[in-house]
Amino acid sequence: MKSFLLIEDDDIFNFIHNQIILQAIPDAKITIFKYAQQALDYLNDIHPNLPDYIFLDLNMPEMNGFEFLDILSKTHHIDCQKTTIYLVTSSLDHRDTEHANSLDFVKGLIDKPLSIDFIKLLN
Repeated sequence: MKSFLLIEDDDIFNFIHNQIILQAIPDAKITIFKYAQQALDYLNDIHPNLPDYIFLDLNMPEMNGFEFLDILSKTHHIDCQKTTIYLVTSSLDHRDTEHANSLDFVKGLIDKPLSIDFIKLLN
């Protein structure tokens, strides 16, 4: 069973992404947080093992995706063979792309919404 962590402040995208993942991988275990700090608390206190996949919204209130990754990389060992991280965004500012590409543990920056075909490729 593949495990997914979705961190997205938009309820509509959370619903859509949850449905897309379940259509592509029916037995997926999906955990969703609207705020990056909630996800960090979950990973630090409740579930210290990182999931197979993290889909992280880039632009969120309080803490953006890059800030989340900075803290995560200091509190957890990110094994790219076990956990794949994608930044998900609706705007593709070239500076965000460059920043994402500079992080060894980020697989890529992808457009919202996720697609069933993309998720199927992960399985």
